[in-house]
Amino acid sequence: THDLAQEPVEHALPLSAPALAATLRGTPPSPLALEQAIEQIEDAIMPARALTTGATRLVLADAALHALVASASDARADEITLGRDAVERLFERLAARAQGRPATQDALPTGPASSAALLLAREALHHWGLQTLTVRRS
Repeated sequence: THDLAQEPVEHALPLSAPALAATLRGTPPSPLALEQAIEQIEDAIMPARALTTGATRLVLADAALHALVASASDARADEITLGRDAVERLFERLAARAQGRPATQDALPTGPASSAALLLAREALHHWGLQTLTVRRS
């Protein structure tokens, strides 16, 4: 017999990072812009939760997110895997930059593309109950 539960399944995210990035202004985005983006993401991804039942990993191919993760971890591989806690720490750094932490204290990329991709990944991991994020250089 074949165990389909072990087969990878692909689904497109219900909201694209470029579409979300278009709504974020500034580098870094303001705290209000981050909050509004999170609300938009939650509205988009919650209906798709049933599609992820049994899944443990989110895999994204996104150049901006890959660059952000690589810069934060000094990893240079084409594919980088992080646990949910590590993704949350990246989000906390983004939020601190949005609240005024100077770039001289944290060089995390905070442009609209990387911010949008990080927010999407964080919210999907959290709301879909996934444990790890794998980011591929696209």
